[in-house]
Formats: sequence, C-alpha cells, structure tokens
Amino acid sequence: MKKITLLSLFAACLAIFSSCDTIKKPANQYLGRYFSLTGNWKLVSTTDNNAQTGTIVTVSPAIASGFVKSVANNSYCYRATDEAWKSLSSKSGGGFTINHLASACNGSMVYKSGEITVLTNSQIRINTKTVTDAALVQEWTRVTN
Repeated sequence: MKKITLLSLFAACLAIFSSCDTIKKPANQYLGRYFSLTGNWKLVSTTDNNAQTGTIVTVSPAIASGFVKSVANNSYCYRATDEAWKSLSSKSGGGFTINHLASACNGSMVYKSGEITVLTNSQIRINTKTVTDAALVQEWTRVTN
C-alpha cells in the first residue's frame, strides 16, 4: 500500500512540475530570462471594437489554462470562471500557442487557435481569430488584482 501511495505522490508531483514547463519559456532574446504567464491579465486593447476590453483572465501555476476572473464589455457572452485560454503551450522559439475562447454565446464554447507573443514582462499580444474567422489582435497587461 505504501508503494502505491508513494508512486501516486511521485506521479502527481511529476505532472505538476512538467505542466509548469508549458507556462514558462525563455520569452525572447531581448528579455534574456524566463517568463511565466502565471497571474492576472487584463485586456487593454483589441482589434474587434474593444469587445471584452477590461476583462481579466487568471492563469494558475501547474495548469495550462486561463480562467475568466471578471468580465467587461461582454460582447461574446463570457461568464466568470469560463476557460478563456486553454491548451497553453510554450513554443521552441519563444512565446506560446493558445486556444482562445472566441465566443460562449448560444450555449456553446467556440475556441480559435492563436499565438502569444511576449512584449515585456508585463505585456503580451495574442494573435488569433474571431468567431467569424476575422483576424484578431489583443494586447494584455499583467495586473495584481
């Protein structure tokens, strides 16, 4: 019984620490250090008529997802606790890939793939698509609340 418990504990620790690698990556050659998406991110600008501007998404350590903490300018039917960013994964050349929640209207969650570019330690840019497949560029700033 002790072997099974110890093995389960080891597997859980391995899963947690390997997941952290999906949210940490050398940001780019300019920053020269590791970058983590962990924390709160506020949408400050977007190319789709400022839809969702002011919304805050929280990325927690050890999971490759970001959940809506608070919603603003809600054009896409987001709800607090919706998984806004999923399948976050670091790219070999820096930055991250993402599946971004494009719409939660009509009872279904529609995700679009995209990329996150690290601008500074407290700013990121997401290039993705809207629910109608129009190009979408969003800029997010790290916030403390």
